[in-house]
Amino acid sequence: MTCGSTAPATATRDPACPSETGVCGDRHYQCARDWAGPLYYTRNDEPIPEGTHTVHARAVDAVDNAKDSPAWTIKIDRSAPTVTPSGDLYDQRDQYLDGQGIRSLTVEGSDALSGIASLEVEDVGRGTIARRDISCSSNQCPLRTIQPLAVGLTALSEGRRTLRAVAKDMVGNVQPSTTWTVFVDRTAPPPPTNVRAVYDDVEGSTYLVWDPSADPSLPDGFTWQWPGL
Repeated sequence: MTCGSTAPATATRDPACPSETGVCGDRHYQCARDWAGPLYYTRNDEPIPEGTHTVHARAVDAVDNAKDSPAWTIKIDRSAPTVTPSGDLYDQRDQYLDGQGIRSLTVEGSDALSGIASLEVEDVGRGTIARRDISCSSNQCPLRTIQPLAVGLTALSEGRRTLRAVAKDMVGNVQPSTTWTVFVDRTAPPPPTNVRAVYDDVEGSTYLVWDPSADPSLPDGFTWQWPGL
């Protein structure tokens, strides 16, 4: 933000500023002896580009005496990170799981500007089921990180579950991965019925036979089938 006699855009002041502070044509002026109120400088037609920028404030009196503040740095990051899942839980896509124990998922996140602040695994529509916060400095997170996440399957309810990995950068830009599906089945089928012994007088052997039972459908209607059936 540079306040001077040839400001290229409209400057507006906070309504709480002293009344003698204002804008005259394209000149900014301040006639009060002391003032610490905020002055906002905007260029809505030309937003500040992404990246690192050095800025300073300038005080200008009524006769154009000017003094700049020390410069400071700002970083602009509007871009979402990238995220890629892999590993055991991702390899189980479109498969049935018993909904017990822990499965591992490896999540890679990359962000070219502010860096990756966290990685998550989400049960879409139901919330986060695993999360890893990344160690960052006060003004920068790692530009790339690969993290193993332990996902407890007991957090997943029975039925078809849609999962995705999510990366968030330091300033809050979020990017989800493409989704994948697993089927969680914790319900055993009922035992077989009409168990009986049948003698085959041709072979001279006795066989144990029964009437099979059906595995109940999952809550969303999916039913287990043996491969090939």
